[in-house]
Amino acid sequence: MWEAPWPFFVVACEAEAEPQRRNVLQLISELPVERRSSNSGWVQRMIAAAWNQDDLHADRSLDYVTKISAVVSSCPFVPPFA
Repeated sequence: MWEAPWPFFVVACEAEAEPQRRNVLQLISELPVERRSSNSGWVQRMIAAAWNQDDLHADRSLDYVTKISAVVSSCPFVPPFA
């Protein structure tokens, strides 16, 4: 999963239903401790921020670029996804 965090982030941002979101959080929680880094924490926060954007705009469709831009700009830096 964390060999390629950017694709995981993009796919996780698409989780809309609670069961899908729980699956994403389960995958994150199963990440071995030795593989965790400060970047994985930021990825998790960015996923949560994307879900918050979806929830706040549930009554209308939010442009994907606007959503990702809001999420990425909310971080003090863009975590390296490589």
